[in-house]
Amino acid sequence: MDTLFASGSIMSRDLWKRMEAPYVTQIAERIHSHGMGILVYNCGNNPYFDVEIEAMQPEGMSIAYLPNECPTYADLKKTWGDQVMIVGILDPSNTLFMGTPATVKEAAKEQIQAMGPGGGSCFRADASSHPMPRCSTPWPWSKLRRNTGVTPSFSPTD
Repeated sequence: MDTLFASGSIMSRDLWKRMEAPYVTQIAERIHSHGMGILVYNCGNNPYFDVEIEAMQPEGMSIAYLPNECPTYADLKKTWGDQVMIVGILDPSNTLFMGTPATVKEAAKEQIQAMGPGGGSCFRADASSHPMPRCSTPWPWSKLRRNTGVTPSFSPTD
């Protein structure tokens, strides 16, 4: 589900809770009722993890920017890593577009080192919603995590 509006880029947290959350909650409940998991996609600045997780109970969050309450990847992993699989994120503007190959590689290493240990994250260059063969195969992530305690991930490498 794409929830760009649940970010500081578009509207306030309270407005999102009143205007969009009731509808995405219904959609999420329907998806979960069929045994499928949800990967939320939010490319806005300062995504509202708390209200998105409350409204949709997603198995994963694919983001382009860190939420304000998490200034570093390590903070993101510590705050939300035990609740959802985190997919992404290299800053699409400053790192991918404006960066050099060396700065992109350094940013990727930083993210992998901060978020890789213990699993629960999936590295990719951006938060776009094109297919992720190793991370978003169309089967119920929630059943895997709930039944085995394992969330698909990878080990950090160079």
